[in-house]
Amino acid sequence: MAERAPADLQEDVQISAIPSSSVTHTPRIFARWHPDLVAWAVGVLTATLYITYNIAQWNAFLVPSWDLGIFTELAQQYAHLNAPIVDIKGPGFNLLGDHFHPLLFVLGPLFRLFPSGLTLLILQSLLFGWSAVPITRYGRTKLGALWGTLAGVAYATSWGLTEAVSAQFHEIAFAVPLLAFGLVAWLEGHHRRGAILLGLLVFVKEDLGLTVAMFGLLLLWTAWGHTSARMEVEQSAQTAQPGSTRPGGAIVPFPLRSWKSLRRTIMEHSSTPGLAFITWGIFWFVAATMIILPLLNPHGTWDYTNNVGETEQTVGGMLGFFINLLGPGQKIVTVGLLIFALGVAGLASPLWWLMLPTLAWRFAGNVQYYWGWEWHYSAVLMPIATLALIDGVLRIKARPRLRESWRKKVSAAAVSIALVSSLAMFFTAGPMENLVRGQVTTSSARSEGARGALAAVGTGRIVVSDLTLLAYLVPGNTVYWSGSVGEAQVDTIVRSPDHSEDDLTLDSTVWAHEKYGGQWTEVYSEWGFEVLMKNGTF
Repeated sequence: MAERAPADLQEDVQISAIPSSSVTHTPRIFARWHPDLVAWAVGVLTATLYITYNIAQWNAFLVPSWDLGIFTELAQQYAHLNAPIVDIKGPGFNLLGDHFHPLLFVLGPLFRLFPSGLTLLILQSLLFGWSAVPITRYGRTKLGALWGTLAGVAYATSWGLTEAVSAQFHEIAFAVPLLAFGLVAWLEGHHRRGAILLGLLVFVKEDLGLTVAMFGLLLLWTAWGHTSARMEVEQSAQTAQPGSTRPGGAIVPFPLRSWKSLRRTIMEHSSTPGLAFITWGIFWFVAATMIILPLLNPHGTWDYTNNVGETEQTVGGMLGFFINLLGPGQKIVTVGLLIFALGVAGLASPLWWLMLPTLAWRFAGNVQYYWGWEWHYSAVLMPIATLALIDGVLRIKARPRLRESWRKKVSAAAVSIALVSSLAMFFTAGPMENLVRGQVTTSSARSEGARGALAAVGTGRIVVSDLTLLAYLVPGNTVYWSGSVGEAQVDTIVRSPDHSEDDLTLDSTVWAHEKYGGQWTEVYSEWGFEVLMKNGTF
């Protein structure tokens, strides 16, 4: 058995090393390639399911928000090595002034090969499916073939991922596999690999710097506990008292730790990983929110500063803030669902603390979309929840006072809770229910009208559109959203049956003249979709 590093979160569980004899006759290039075919099967099936939903949603022209259009325009800019100017967000808006996600530059080459918003949707689903591989493999290693596989299935069908797929592409698509592979690598003792993967999170979205810092805090916390245990033994030896009776590898509970042991911990090598993660995460969070984002933002500020802090409090002051932090009810539901995702047993693992930074800014925010379980906001919590479940089960089973009969049932109970909650949401309350019921579709007439409008626009145009066709219009065009077009000059207008213009009684060409100036001609009108072009530009 290979001994665990002092700062490892798995302080109660040792990691088995692969015997060298098992790879003696294996070519060096494949020496570390030991695929778990079941884990890969879970990953492939997950990606296939999600891609099926993506294609159905895309073909049905179901558009929940403007986000896919925004990221499609960003990918188009990166594909041509341009700055990420996204006019959908606002004329001339640099998207690196909205959120700090330089890692999205990797979208450029892919979009150059496959210029479509559907490419981003499929990529996100592939990344989600890929993230299920290390989690399932780790679960099978620690919990056994059956319960480890079911833990992977619970993760693959978790509501956080399915809601993110339904909400379409967001930058968190890259955070999910980085968390999955990074945490598993660290738990298995591959600290350098884990540090690199987790460290990359700061380049996915600015708030993830706080998650990285929280991971460092957990490592420091664990190192402190080990140092305190060592000092107990040393003190017992100096005073000729019986040594500590704590189980091997156990740490000292927080109330029994001293400030002296903390100071000693910080001075020892065991604190280096934790301090490094804390420094790295906090540095990039501060640099992103206070320097980079305001510098690149057209308003000279971080746009989301005003989204933190409840605006309506029944109780004033700090007390009111903490009361509202867990209200209204959407927040309670989200917490409850997360406890189920943890299989309850996950609360025994310190890994669940990694959820706190994300939950803190969401619950402290005054945007209702942040509070609930819908949309993409909980996707980054799912790999944390499943790995905390696995780690929590191991910790509970390692407790010496636990009855042997209960020890054998911990895995089954925890995984069953997580799996049942995931499948219940999957089939009754999530977007996949619509796919199973065949509801991710639209009338052939509407689809025909949408495709006809896209064909009428073509490429090389400066287009303003409502939400429905934003992402579809981006390849080959400069696209504005009708809600943020401002004073930009356009030569093409696209209207869908879902548009919400105030005055629908005017003739389309008259309306276009009053809203955008100039003279316009309607070149297409079918099934509620209209395309108007400025005279002299077609």
